[in-house]
Amino acid sequence: MPYAPPRHNAHRVKANKAASDAEYNTYRRTGGAFYKTSRWVRLRNIAMKMNPLCVQCKAEGIVNMGDVIDHIIPIKQGGEKLSLSNLQTLCHLHHNRKSAGERSINPSQAAQDAF
Repeated sequence: MPYAPPRHNAHRVKANKAASDAEYNTYRRTGGAFYKTSRWVRLRNIAMKMNPLCVQCKAEGIVNMGDVIDHIIPIKQGGEKLSLSNLQTLCHLHHNRKSAGERSINPSQAAQDAF
């Protein structure tokens, strides 16, 4: 019985590894350490208790629990990291839409801002 020809994964070939690593690092989330700090976790819990419903769903007349605490003005655009006035509760759907919209506003910087 014939065997299939040998295959390789493009990301494992040494010639492609540097390009693959650079692309991965471009799109991975930066600042992940901030979201693990005790100050952020406490503030996030306070924000969730103050407003447990998704603000976008609520504006549309839908009652839906929020899953994500989102910075209204993104940190990379000068928003305050630890200010309750810069935080809102969103469901995953609305958070993903907002994040995608922020990346599409400035496509040249989208690679830098992407997580």
